[in-house]
Amino acid sequence: MLPFSLGKGVGILPPAVFATSSDWSWPMETSTSKRRLAQLICLVAVFGIGTGIVIAQQENDRKVIKKVEPEYPTVLRDKGIGGTVRLRVTVKVDGTVKDVQTIGGNAVLVESATRAVKQWRYAPGEHETVIDVSIHFGQRP
Repeated sequence: MLPFSLGKGVGILPPAVFATSSDWSWPMETSTSKRRLAQLICLVAVFGIGTGIVIAQQENDRKVIKKVEPEYPTVLRDKGIGGTVRLRVTVKVDGTVKDVQTIGGNAVLVESATRAVKQWRYAPGEHETVIDVSIHFGQRP
């Protein structure tokens, strides 16, 4: 669904309507670099190799300096049990991880991911930052 404007607010129309309409505008605010970053994150998520663990995080000013890979529990890996763990990470001014909150995921995988993320180090910043991180365990379908 795409937003449109008729001068009296915003509504929602299916994309097929726009295919035939010549009088609509779509905000092109997303920069090329942001689109390329999103494409890269998608490629990494889809084609993750090695340990079967894919890590993605929202775009922010704080860059990871030290990233510790989470341990994929052998029992779960052998049984083909995987999934995505979503964490909300609070990073201190000095770049250390202050707090990790669980947003969702398998409890055993959450424990492993949390242990690893608590060891991450970010570039120093001017203030505390909250970052959402997704870690995928297992093979992508």
